[in-house]
Amino acid sequence: MASNQFGFGRSARLLQPDEFRHALATRPVARTENFICHWSKVDPATNDTAPSPKLGFVIPKRLARLSVRRNTIKRILRECFRLNQRNLPTGGIVIRLRAPINVGSLTALKDSVRSQVNSLFLQLNQRQ
Repeated sequence: MASNQFGFGRSARLLQPDEFRHALATRPVARTENFICHWSKVDPATNDTAPSPKLGFVIPKRLARLSVRRNTIKRILRECFRLNQRNLPTGGIVIRLRAPINVGSLTALKDSVRSQVNSLFLQLNQRQ
């Protein structure tokens, strides 16, 4: 039976508006062509260092008009986080789409998002 060491359960998500607000109030720690990453070391609920990395993302409808594209971006973000969460610093991580991704096919979209998110996580690890 496989263990759930790489899951994306509720404990790995930013759920409360205060958690998002707190992370987005920090300066961006990493950037790519289409994404910005904010990171907050402190858990706003306890005002203490967060015990594990938590992911939240903001994908505005005005930058990704089609729901298929928004959902694909979210799916790839979750997958990349799930595979890299052991290497990420603890705290709240918010990834925000800042510019439209102009590619033709969904396969190209997936490849672009995956490479940019992995780059964000590498930059975040270096800032740790």
